[in-house]
This record gives sequence, C-alpha cells and structure tokens, in this order.
Amino acid sequence: MSITTGQARLLLEQSDQYKFSQLGFNMLIGRLARQYSKNSTEAALNAYVKELNDFLAKYAHMMNADKKIIAKLEGGV
Repeated sequence: MSITTGQARLLLEQSDQYKFSQLGFNMLIGRLARQYSKNSTEAALNAYVKELNDFLAKYAHMMNADKKIIAKLEGGV
C-alpha cells in the first residue's frame, strides 16, 4: 500500500478530520501537517509522501484497519 501525492495533500491539509488506530501514524501525520503548513512546495510534499510511504511499508502489517480510511482518500490507492 502506498499513498499518492493527492492523498497525502488531503491528509495533510485536513489532518484533523482523520484519526487512525495507530498512534505512530497519527503522530507522523500531525508532524507532517505542521511542516506542510509552513512549507507547502511540491518538493516538500514529495518528501512528505516518501516519509508516509516509508512508514506504511514498515508497519503495513499493523495498519489493516487504517487501510480502509486511506483507500477512501481521493478514490483509493
């Protein structure tokens, strides 16, 4: 599972609307949303997408419940 740039943009711009079962993922989203609010360039967004996808790749086995939320973002993954 991976997140697209469009999905990441939605997550970061509307981070308060999404709550995931994994605390670590919630914390990552919160930190990246704060960074994104200060620096929303395309290059920065690409770096955030990479960080999100690295996290998802590492912890995919624990993210089953959260995959449904992510899949609904912008038409799915």
